[in-house]
Amino acid sequence: MKKTLALILAVLMVVALFAGCGKDTTTPTTPGTDTPASSAPSTGAEGTDTPEAPVEDNGPYNFAKGKFEFNEAGYVDEAYEYELPLSTTDEAFVYWTGCWTPEYLPEGGMRELETLAYIEDLTGVHLEYEVIPAESKSQNMSVLLASDDLRDIMDGAMMYYTGPSRSAIDDGWFINFYDYRDYMPNYLFNLWDRDDIDVLKYGRIDDTTWPAMYGMLIDPAPGSGYMLRQDIMDDLGLGKAEDVKTFDQWYNVLTAFKNTGVEFPLGIYKTIELTAGASFSGFNTSCAITEYGLPGAKIIDGKVQYSATTQDDYDLLTLLNKWYSEGIIDPNYASYSDNNHMSNAITNGQIGCVVFNPSEVAAWEASCSDPDATFMPTPRIRKTEDQILQYGQKLSHFHYGSASVSATSENIELMCTWLDWKWSPFGIEVDNWGVEGLIYFVNENGEKQLTDFVLNNPDGIDTAWLMVMYTNDGLRQPCLNMHRRMYAYPGGEIFLQMFDTWAVEDYGGEYDFPTGVTYTEEQSEEMNTLTSDLVTYINETYFAFLDGSKSLTEWDAYIAQLESMGIGRCREIAQEALDAYYA
Repeated sequence: MKKTLALILAVLMVVALFAGCGKDTTTPTTPGTDTPASSAPSTGAEGTDTPEAPVEDNGPYNFAKGKFEFNEAGYVDEAYEYELPLSTTDEAFVYWTGCWTPEYLPEGGMRELETLAYIEDLTGVHLEYEVIPAESKSQNMSVLLASDDLRDIMDGAMMYYTGPSRSAIDDGWFINFYDYRDYMPNYLFNLWDRDDIDVLKYGRIDDTTWPAMYGMLIDPAPGSGYMLRQDIMDDLGLGKAEDVKTFDQWYNVLTAFKNTGVEFPLGIYKTIELTAGASFSGFNTSCAITEYGLPGAKIIDGKVQYSATTQDDYDLLTLLNKWYSEGIIDPNYASYSDNNHMSNAITNGQIGCVVFNPSEVAAWEASCSDPDATFMPTPRIRKTEDQILQYGQKLSHFHYGSASVSATSENIELMCTWLDWKWSPFGIEVDNWGVEGLIYFVNENGEKQLTDFVLNNPDGIDTAWLMVMYTNDGLRQPCLNMHRRMYAYPGGEIFLQMFDTWAVEDYGGEYDFPTGVTYTEEQSEEMNTLTSDLVTYINETYFAFLDGSKSLTEWDAYIAQLESMGIGRCREIAQEALDAYYA
């Protein structure tokens, strides 16, 4: 399953890379090619001075230990700026990672990429990058474990480790990051600065067991959402996509599309929606129906319920069944894992409403047979314009990237320090923008702008792929990612506005099940035993309700069958974990 999920992440790269929410709290110094490797800016977050503390003698290393203060909660109140280089030794370490465009790497590998070479010069930390294809990582991890030969830093290790994440620490494979907090002030600062219990709990086994360092987003926004063919709306006098706010309004537009030749106006996927709660928001439920687990849990009146089992889900299926029977939904949806699978229908105008990420819109418009094709976003659709949404709109501060450090690394402290430096004010800038003149230049207004090398690459490499090769990669690395830099060019503001269209300012969120809830090993084992048959039955029945092959008059029988198969016990386990989380 973990291997399959990894492959899915690769397929959904463009859609998923820039989702989330947060705020940028630092004012880092801008790096350039002339920044000396032996020094760094002396300011911390919001321009404050680095906190003074007794300085320890770290020998040839510039560790943060002893140079900052923990707050009462055990986190950090200010960003920390490192003195560079971090190391003056000749030690060499191995970074187990991946690359989405290996065919474009220099002959000497990733280490010769300008940004990574620059980071090595700045920090004095020498890394050899062992690039493993995504489809081979699970197998390669098994080989490394069998030979007791893990690499110093390993991207996404917990995804490919086959046992419980606690055993990865208890059995001596990977470090517990909690034990090395003295070397990670910026990671602790960014966790604390979000002021969100879900952030503090994310990825933890418990409060003192942290198997990985997880990447976060600076000033994130909704990653994707439905977009309508604005050019068709203009031709029909239907107004602006941004004014389509209710299901009735959406239905009227889709029906008008169909009446004028758009064969199946609405594109959905084999999972119905790609992100839980994003596509049919007004029903306050998830219709992301997958083979990998139960549909999203939610909290109603303090009690755990599962999507695909409540009155909201019955109401949503009633709407989907109606739209399907009227030919609004493409009957080939079960073959669409992502937009690439429905590309012909999109580009030929057979589908007029589809989920996009802003970064991919221009390419899709250019590929359409109609040269006037224009896609613009709708807000999250509601039952009424004044409805307060309660589920699925809390945007994650985290992206997919993570890393673990081998417990047998010969310098764990330096590995943690190097990872944390990339979260420092100066490190954030270097990690996100790279070397001035390659990815970005500074315009006459002092603003960073993407270079022609990125926007119109001579080798035809897409901007998104170039950015994750020459700067940080939110699908692999535990970086603090500035996703909005993707739109730093004249005209890019229109795509940034798309994020704002999907944002929900009056969000209630009462139904949200916290992302930081964790299960004990015993709870996980029992859940795994119960869910296999439940997931199969839900998948078979949900889609039958949608396409009408099973009548919705059988809904009560469907719920009764789920109860007999143990979904009630799943709710109890989830409730126990939720209660422990709040406690």
